Amino acid sequence: MFYHFSVLYKFKKQHNSKGFTLIELLVSFAIVTMVSAIVLSRQSAFNGTVLLRNQAYKLALDLRDMQIQAVSPTSDYSLGDFSSTFGVYINKATPDRYLLFIDSNKNGRYNSGDTIVKTVKFDKRFKITGISPGNIDSVSITFTRPNFDAKFGGNGAVVNAQTVKIFISPKNVNLSGNNSRAVEVSKTGQITVTTS
Repeated sequence: MFYHFSVLYKFKKQHNSKGFTLIELLVSFAIVTMVSAIVLSRQSAFNGTVLLRNQAYKLALDLRDMQIQAVSPTSDYSLGDFSSTFGVYINKATPDRYLLFIDSNKNGRYNSGDTIVKTVKFDKRFKITGISPGNIDSVSITFTRPNFDAKFGGNGAVVNAQTVKIFISPKNVNLSGNNSRAVEVSKTGQITVTTS
C-alpha cells in the first residue's frame, strides 16, 4: 500500500507540472497586448510620415517633369513645342492642389490664359501650408529652354529670391511625428525635399 501511494504521488506530481496556470496565462496575454498596442501606435505615426514624404516627393517630381519638358526637344504634352515654357503654379488659397501649366505668353508666371496641362490634387490628409519667401501667397515656378534654371513669379510679379520653398503638412497634426516637409527649388534649378 505504501508503494501504491508513492506511484499516485509521482503521477499527480507529473500531472501538475504540465501547462499554464490562469495567472501565467493572464500575465502573458497582458504582455502581448501591451507590445501590440505600442507597435500599432508607432505604425500609425510611421505611416503618416511616409505618406507626407510621398506627397512632397510627388510635388518635387512634378517640378522636375516640367523642367525636363522645357529643355527637351519634344514635349510629352501635345500642347507644348520646342520653345515652350513649362511651370508649376502653387497658391495657398487652394492648399489641396497645384497646377502644371504651359506659360503661353512667356511672362514667367501663371495667368488665366495659360494652358493647364494638369491639376494635381494632394491626398486628402495633406495640404500646402506655406510658401517662402513669406511675403507671397502664390508662386509660379517656370523653366525655359535651353537652361535648367528656374524663374519665380509670385502675386503677379517676379520674385527675386535665390530659393523658393513650398511647405506641405498634414491637415491632422497627429498624423505624423514630423509635421511638415519642404520642397525647395533654387534659381539654378536644383529641387530638393527637406524636413522643416
